[in-house]
Amino acid sequence: MSPMPDSEYLSGGQSGFSNALLDPEVQTPPGLVGPDGLASEKRFSVYRNNVMASLIDAMGANFPAIKRLVGDEFFVSLAREFIVQFPPTQPILFMYGDEFGTFLENFPPVADFPYLADVARVEYAWLQSYHAADVSPLEAGELGNIAGEDVGRAKFVPHSSMWIFRSIWPAASLMDRNREGADCSDIDLSVGEDILITRPVLDVQTLILPQGGFEFISALAGGETLEAAAGIAMGSVENFDLPAQISGMLVCGAFCRIDL
Repeated sequence: MSPMPDSEYLSGGQSGFSNALLDPEVQTPPGLVGPDGLASEKRFSVYRNNVMASLIDAMGANFPAIKRLVGDEFFVSLAREFIVQFPPTQPILFMYGDEFGTFLENFPPVADFPYLADVARVEYAWLQSYHAADVSPLEAGELGNIAGEDVGRAKFVPHSSMWIFRSIWPAASLMDRNREGADCSDIDLSVGEDILITRPVLDVQTLILPQGGFEFISALAGGETLEAAAGIAMGSVENFDLPAQISGMLVCGAFCRIDL
């Protein structure tokens, strides 16, 4: 049998090292020895604990609303299990946690709190909006500069920070209240929310859309013309207020450019 190539050995060693870092049941990887030439189990255990603690802290920073909803002690166990199942794949920790909503949706210990998954998804969208590239939002005057006969075929380019999400739960209200440390007892869990998240300048805005707003903005973001998007929204709800919706999306900076 030919010896294993160095690249394969390195790849296998890295994989074993990573697995051992995140699973306390895995023994110290072979080759990690102290000055005495023996396996350095205590040193590796300290390093492993530090890595796990750092990732748990990162999860707490990325999902403060979830942390408050479940409590500090339970969140540590929750985050630890998530880290084991979904270890980070890149070094930028503010990008970590995109699978957290899916994890919560399928994690039996939180089955009695099904809204947690959508709160986590909205919170991750908030995080991505906060770190999105700085782009100047569309100004209201730009739409007014288009000739009347051309307005209907205008297409709107989404702002880099814009996220839109439909939840059967009041996910945005739960996120906002818990991020602020406010009382949530008056939130009706039976009422879903259509949510728009933007950061036109410095601060992230979380907006609950009126009826038809989700269909309208989703259609625009998907490349439909203003006329087509308005038709989709009007077909979904009665008395859709098109002028108010256009004004609202311009004020919150949901789009950055108009194409004809």
